[in-house]
Amino acid sequence: MRKILFLLLLPALLLPASCEKAYKVKGDQVLISCGEGAIRLEVVAPEIVRVSAVPQGDFADRQSLAVVPQAGCRDFEVTEAGGKVRLATDSLVVEVYKTPGTINFFKGDGTPLLQEGHFVFTPIEVEGKQAWSVQTAFDAPDEDSFYGLGQHQAGEFDHRGRSEELYQYNTKVSVPFVVSTGGYGLLFDAYSWSRWGNPSPYKQLGEMLKLYDKQGVEGALTGTYLPAKGQRFVQREDSLYYENEFAVKNLPDIDLNGAKVVYEGFLEAPETADYHFIQYYAGFQRTVVGTEEVMSRRWRPAWNPNSYKFTVHLEQGVKTPVRIEWEPDGGVSYIGLRVAPLQDPDEEAGISFWSEFEPQADFYFITAPVTTT
Repeated sequence: MRKILFLLLLPALLLPASCEKAYKVKGDQVLISCGEGAIRLEVVAPEIVRVSAVPQGDFADRQSLAVVPQAGCRDFEVTEAGGKVRLATDSLVVEVYKTPGTINFFKGDGTPLLQEGHFVFTPIEVEGKQAWSVQTAFDAPDEDSFYGLGQHQAGEFDHRGRSEELYQYNTKVSVPFVVSTGGYGLLFDAYSWSRWGNPSPYKQLGEMLKLYDKQGVEGALTGTYLPAKGQRFVQREDSLYYENEFAVKNLPDIDLNGAKVVYEGFLEAPETADYHFIQYYAGFQRTVVGTEEVMSRRWRPAWNPNSYKFTVHLEQGVKTPVRIEWEPDGGVSYIGLRVAPLQDPDEEAGISFWSEFEPQADFYFITAPVTTT
């Protein structure tokens, strides 16, 4: 599916801003029409509400691969006032503002949980099938941490303010569920390529930063290849993208077995910010940016490469030295270094879950049940 990511450049469709029709209650569901689109609240239990949304047309329900069929719950109240629809159970309150179509969650006693929930839909077509690239985002309390997402290899525990690509690969196991220290959880019922955090993919170095070789010439880093046998080879590197069986073919025609490789030069940022990097590695690798060793010497077998993340503060217009050392693992090995597009700090601190190809936005909000003593 990644080959059609260019379709994301199409204008995104925000959920329509005004809801003209009154809500309808149908069994355990509350349907809220919003222009051509709709939001649906489905009460699974007093502490669990399923939220679905479409920007136009009807809901496109499918048999879930993550949630077994539920009996549903009809023990709730719905009211409408002040431009919002309010659904309340003993444990949970959901408010949908018809303008601009945002969603807020509260505990049963009114304590805020998640606020300003909204959706962004971007049309996408794959092999003649049409769907949506969907982003679901919320503001989150400053004190909340988020745990879960499955089993990943980057050594991150609290996912607050971090990004993770969700797909299945060997020891990488992705589960689209997070639980918060604020006493709630979110299960996203989505099966396509997904991202937690920054909805934009990591970019090649030269797409985000100015590169300079070790002599200071703009446009590329200097790549120096020292094979165990044979002549040294030097070339300019406008990116470090040798991280799969296709891209690795662009490496110089040398024997990597026993070789040593160094990429060095300077990075220049277009604006002052904290930049988030991801380094794909097999064999031994070590990275230094400025005077900081941002990735200490690490090893991974070539049959199961890994990713490592680090953050570097870069000042606008300042040439910051960079040096990446690589000792490949055998005759075939991999390396890559990319950087994430910058986000607004408030967006980065909130919740964002993006999926590439889905029929609708679909997630479950879960909080603790009411307890009595």
